[in-house]
Amino acid sequence: MTPPTLPVWWRLLLLTCALLPLATGCLAQTKPIVKLGLVAPLAGEGSEEGYRWVFAAKQAIAEWNRTPGRPVQVELVSQDESDGPVAARRLAADPDVVGVVGHWRPDVADDAHLAYVTERLTLLSLAHGGCEARDGPVLCVAPTREALTGAVTQFARGRAPQASIAVVAGPDLTDLTLAEGLQAGLLRAGLRVVRSEAALPYTSDFREMRPRLAAASPDLLVFAGSLQASLAFARDVPLAGAIRVLAPHRYTPSLEGAAPGFRLAPYGEPGGPAFTAFSTAFRERWGEPVSTEAAVVYDATRLLLRALERAPGRATDRRAEVANNLRTGGTFNGVVGVYTPGPRRVQPSVAPVVVALGR
Repeated sequence: MTPPTLPVWWRLLLLTCALLPLATGCLAQTKPIVKLGLVAPLAGEGSEEGYRWVFAAKQAIAEWNRTPGRPVQVELVSQDESDGPVAARRLAADPDVVGVVGHWRPDVADDAHLAYVTERLTLLSLAHGGCEARDGPVLCVAPTREALTGAVTQFARGRAPQASIAVVAGPDLTDLTLAEGLQAGLLRAGLRVVRSEAALPYTSDFREMRPRLAAASPDLLVFAGSLQASLAFARDVPLAGAIRVLAPHRYTPSLEGAAPGFRLAPYGEPGGPAFTAFSTAFRERWGEPVSTEAAVVYDATRLLLRALERAPGRATDRRAEVANNLRTGGTFNGVVGVYTPGPRRVQPSVAPVVVALGR
C-alpha cells in the first residue's frame, strides 16, 4: 500500500521548522562589532605616511580577529587629521568606538582633547608633547626626546664605554635641542665628549665641519637630525674608524640600503615573530622596510586590543574598562620596544633609535 503523500506546502513547513533552530543558533552566534579609531594625515602633507598607519592598524586588527574565541569582531574607523577636532568628535560620537590611535600634529591633538575627555574615549597619541600636561584618557605612545637620549647613551656606554664622542646637530632648531640633550646625557653617564658641532640653518652640506671632526678624531659620531640630514651627514663626513650613530628626532623609515657600506642595528626589540610577520607584510605592500612610525601605530593598536580583551561584554562599560586596562595591564612587548604604562604615557622603555654602524 502506498503511504499518503504530504502536500508540498506541508513538507516545506516541516523543513522550515527543522532548520529554524539552526538558523537561530547561527544568528545568536554573530559577534558584536566593536570599533577602534585612527586619526591620521590622509590628505596633503604626510598622507603617504598616513596610509601606512592605516595599513599597520588594519594588520593588527586582522591578526586579532583571526584568533579563535574572540568575543567581539573589531573594525577600524579612519579619520583624516586635516578635519581638525571634527575628526575626534565623529569618533567620540560613535558609541561602538572604544579607543583611538593617532594624531600627527600636536596642535590638532590639543584642539581635539576636549572631545576625548568629554566622551571618556581613550587616545593613544603619536603627537609629540602635551600629553603629560593633560587630564583624562589621553596617553602618549611617542618616545620622548629624553627616552631617545637615554637610548643613545645606553648604546654608547655598552658599545664603547671609554670612547671619545663627537655630537653633531642637524640644521633645524629641533635638531640642536636634541643634540644638546644628547651631549648632556652622555656627559652625565660619565662618557667623554670631545667635540660638538651644529650645521648651518637651512643647509644639507656638512663638508665644512669635516676638518674639525677629523682633528678631534672621535671613536663615536652621534648625529641628531632628520633622515635626509642623516644621509647627507653620512655622505659628507666619511671619517675612517668612527662608528656613526644616526638618531633622527622623529620617526623615520629604516636606513637599510640607504647609506652604502652601513649595516643597521635598530636600537629596540624588533626581532620577535610579531615584528617579522608585520615587517614582511609591510614590505610586500609598500616595497620598503617598515617605518618606525607605522610600527608604533601597530603597537598602539595591539595595546588597545589587549585592553579590549579584558573589557566586559556590556558596551556601556567598554570605554572605561579599556582606559583602566591600559593603565593596569602591565608591560607590553611591542615590535618597537617594551611599553610601560604610566599616568600620562604608555612609554616605550627603549626608544626607536636608528643606529647605523659604519667603518
